[in-house]
Amino acid sequence: MSFYMVMPVVAVAVAAVAVYMAVRHRRGEDRLGPADPGVGATRRVYFYAVSFASLMMAGNGIVLMLHYAIEAMFGGAVIYSSQTDLAVGMSLTLVGLPLWAFHWRVVQRQSDGAAVERRSLVRKVYLYAVLGVSVGMVIASSIELVELALGLRELRGWPWGGLAVWGAAWAFHWALEQREGQPTEEALVVRRLYVYLVSLASLTIGASGLAIIAHAVLSGGYDALLRETLLLPQGSGIWQASDQGVVYALVGFAAWGTHWLYIARGDPPSVVRGAYIFLFAILGGVLTSVGAAGVALFGALSWSMGAATEPAAEHFRLLPGALSALAIGAGVWGYHWSAARREAPAAGPWSARRTYDYLVAAVGLGTLAFGAGWVVDTALTVIVESGSPLLAGRPQWRESLSLGVTLLVLGGPLWAYHWTAAQRRLRREGQGERGSLERRLFIFAALGAGAAALLASASTLLFYLFRDALAGDLSMDTLESAKIAVAAIAAVAILLPYYWLVYLRDQREMRPEREPPPRKAVSVLAGDGGQAFARRLEAALGYRVSLLRWADVDAGFPELTDAEVEELLRGITGAPGQSVLLVPSGGAVRVLSYD
Repeated sequence: MSFYMVMPVVAVAVAAVAVYMAVRHRRGEDRLGPADPGVGATRRVYFYAVSFASLMMAGNGIVLMLHYAIEAMFGGAVIYSSQTDLAVGMSLTLVGLPLWAFHWRVVQRQSDGAAVERRSLVRKVYLYAVLGVSVGMVIASSIELVELALGLRELRGWPWGGLAVWGAAWAFHWALEQREGQPTEEALVVRRLYVYLVSLASLTIGASGLAIIAHAVLSGGYDALLRETLLLPQGSGIWQASDQGVVYALVGFAAWGTHWLYIARGDPPSVVRGAYIFLFAILGGVLTSVGAAGVALFGALSWSMGAATEPAAEHFRLLPGALSALAIGAGVWGYHWSAARREAPAAGPWSARRTYDYLVAAVGLGTLAFGAGWVVDTALTVIVESGSPLLAGRPQWRESLSLGVTLLVLGGPLWAYHWTAAQRRLRREGQGERGSLERRLFIFAALGAGAAALLASASTLLFYLFRDALAGDLSMDTLESAKIAVAAIAAVAILLPYYWLVYLRDQREMRPEREPPPRKAVSVLAGDGGQAFARRLEAALGYRVSLLRWADVDAGFPELTDAEVEELLRGITGAPGQSVLLVPSGGAVRVLSYD
């Protein structure tokens, strides 16, 4: 089962590397030097793909055989009575092991004979794909072995076999990769994908374990203080409720510490590391904390508004779970934020504080928008059902109002604080902040989400209006059908125009200021038609010109196109003298300058 859980992660990593390489190839950024095809891309992909598939077959086959042997020796026929797994294991091993040995020997000879083979992206993807699968198997096996050590599970053979086989596979390929290193930027990207994906997965496992432990402790205290529990069921208690959490915490944080604290130590700031810290660890901590705080606040508001129908001890029974999730989420959030701040001096133009502020502001803005929409929807529900005699006796609208207020209370301060911090930084740093990628992504995300919500909601509202109007059936039922659309429109009615104005101001401030051309004393010698040209020239220059009437009988002024006027303006501003005289000459105008 663990193998199938790990494979999607491997697939994502391979896809990410493929996209990255395609972009680099299109940009012509390959720094490997002169072309050195080695054995050829097609042959290289074939050998590594077959090596990977055959290693997976052989590894799982050996695990199944060890599973049978261990349970047969220590578990007896009562635990293991079927020989199907043994047959499957032998089949996979007899096919996969020789196949892997042959292909791996070929690729090793190729890598020993050509440096391009050792630094090829395909080889790095193979090595880290094997490492990713192996560490996933080791984590799954370790969880069962710790459960066995704590007396939570009966003896089974597969975790022993999984730990031995996949631990050996991980150690072998890790030693090989450490010896070869990462000679190219692409190889370093693959390594980072492996390290931070495993760090993320193991952090999730470990944090979940801590949350289970905290929930068990808080629930025990809550029950002892508030709930009347006369007789505890057999086998219940804090240990029984938290034993699985202890297992997850031990195994998860052991894997996380190995990869994040040891393998990733000293790794400079990068896109992959930043994605782990901000998009997953910090954002995950923020969402967990906000969600948990929302559960607790919703419970308190619904109780205070009279929406609760059960005793207080039962109504607040979710409070221990909310507090435990809040503590763990805040811990993950705070730890990784402190890590981001420590790395900020080495990040160059990248700003940890800027990324953090816009990321948390986005969470707050989304929560605020949903809260506003929910409150409007609740108000419309009360209006639509105001004639119902059962409305006063139903607490549903109070629960809905409690949820909307909860979202507003959580999202409003979260958005306001971090958006205000971003605006203060804008006043300090000016164009550097205004043109930052983080700010532009935030503003366009707000505009895009708001515009999409507005378009969908407006279309839905118009549909219900036209449908019922054409049928001559406009009524409160129309509002009942369209209340969600109206609520969504109300939610974005303020936020969307506000961020549109922010966008326009940023665009206006980002435009380079054009210095006005130097003002010159311009005179125009012209006969008939000269007045119209003088007014046209004044509008283009921005100041007045002198018109000298040409008294000769054949005097006139040529009709000039817009392009010719633009050329004339360039001649005026570029004239060396401070005074300019424009004299018609045939079908054109001469520019004479003097001091």
